[in-house]
Amino acid sequence: PYATILSSAMMFRHALGRPDVAGAIERGVSVALEAGFRTADLGGNHTTEDVTRAVSRWAAAGEGVV
Repeated sequence: PYATILSSAMMFRHALGRPDVAGAIERGVSVALEAGFRTADLGGNHTTEDVTRAVSRWAAAGEGVV
């Protein structure tokens, strides 16, 4: 799910002119990876839903996103 999520960050940054939202998504991905949220293709045992929820939670906690 990380590639799809990061693609949405690129869309927010480049197509929609929202680098603030893109940054929040990218931070959410970084925190989720640092916390060990990995699907089987990355050597983990989390589901796509687990990873997406983790990224969403940390992205939503980002500051300065309106």
